[in-house]
Amino acid sequence: VYSRVARVCKKDTGGPRTFKNKWTTFLKARLNCSVPGQFPFYFDEIQSVHQVGDRIFGVFNTPDNSISGSAVCSFKMADIAEAFAGEFKVQENSNSNWLATGLTDTKRPGACHDKPEDLSEKHLNFIKNNVLMDSAVPSSVNIPHFVRTSPHEKLTTVAVDADVPTADGKLVDVLFVGTTRGRVLKMASFSNGGIPQTNLIEELQLFPYHVAVNNIIVLSARNSSQNGGIQDGGGNIIAVSDHEVKKVPVQRCAAKAIQSCASCVNLQDPYCAWNVGSGECLVAGSSPADTSNLVQSVNTGTHQTCNKHKY
Repeated sequence: VYSRVARVCKKDTGGPRTFKNKWTTFLKARLNCSVPGQFPFYFDEIQSVHQVGDRIFGVFNTPDNSISGSAVCSFKMADIAEAFAGEFKVQENSNSNWLATGLTDTKRPGACHDKPEDLSEKHLNFIKNNVLMDSAVPSSVNIPHFVRTSPHEKLTTVAVDADVPTADGKLVDVLFVGTTRGRVLKMASFSNGGIPQTNLIEELQLFPYHVAVNNIIVLSARNSSQNGGIQDGGGNIIAVSDHEVKKVPVQRCAAKAIQSCASCVNLQDPYCAWNVGSGECLVAGSSPADTSNLVQSVNTGTHQTCNKHKY
């Protein structure tokens, strides 16, 4: 079993003659979610996807008869388009090897067209028997954003709050990932000096251990309420199981355990920052007028300001 992405033209109503009511533009390409190496470790069974702009995030699992594991990978739409523009993977017969082949007609097989009745029999027969592209779609950062290996818990679904601004003006993707044991994992994904990095921020037990999280929706309030650069509580996530729906804030900046600069910064949460002026861990806003008062470090969880002033 392999996870693949398929493409078909919106106006594809089928071809002429025996190809009536049969797609003439349907193609598919493999999604490569794997840990690279001399012998790559693949996560082949897709569970959930979430599109953000020109990127697609997905949860992938290993088969039941393999080493138990799950991963979160992302893919660029440009890489998907490039895979569909490449060569086809064909097999002459069941005993032959799969080989790459180029074009077989003046009209590229699988391409959108206005007059399907003009397609040749050779073209139609080729696309009928060869819908798989030779190149797989690579992960956008070459490695999974997150990997969890456990025989007792697998990842189920993913939702993304994209381009969350940090106190220093950088943009971070916040991922919310559901599991089979009723939990939502919150993580921050960003580029650290050109190197992709994903930090696990917290694990929320929203349902009993035997209840899986089936879906997550992010309700971002980043631009809905601002007061001097500080948001009024931030957004929420909605987690769904078979029998229950729960709504919780995307952040817990004001938790009782977060009473110091060090504990606030140590969260490594892009939503939270220590306000030097008020001496509180608050939801960081996107107003540049307030950034001079905010202390935050998403990549390391430490900041010299906390040690210098003993906040």
